[in-house]
Amino acid sequence: MSGYHIETSDGEIGHVTDFMVDEKSWAIRELVIETGHWYSGKEILIPSSKIKRISYEESKVFVSLTKEDIQRTAENEISVHSR
Repeated sequence: MSGYHIETSDGEIGHVTDFMVDEKSWAIRELVIETGHWYSGKEILIPSSKIKRISYEESKVFVSLTKEDIQRTAENEISVHSR
């Protein structure tokens, strides 16, 4: 999934750079995404519960968030870490 584009309910916002895995179950907990020019040098964590579907044909991850939701998360630095 690394490199897959993130598709929100109102358009594309960035791409997957990594993911966080639960140490016990090995399930993906969060996607690490980079939104591009908005917050250069920052990566934002998106909980796996927000993933609606993954399209392997389109190389996209569809999430149940808006661009504003993700921007608000980045502005508040909730679930955000520096590279």
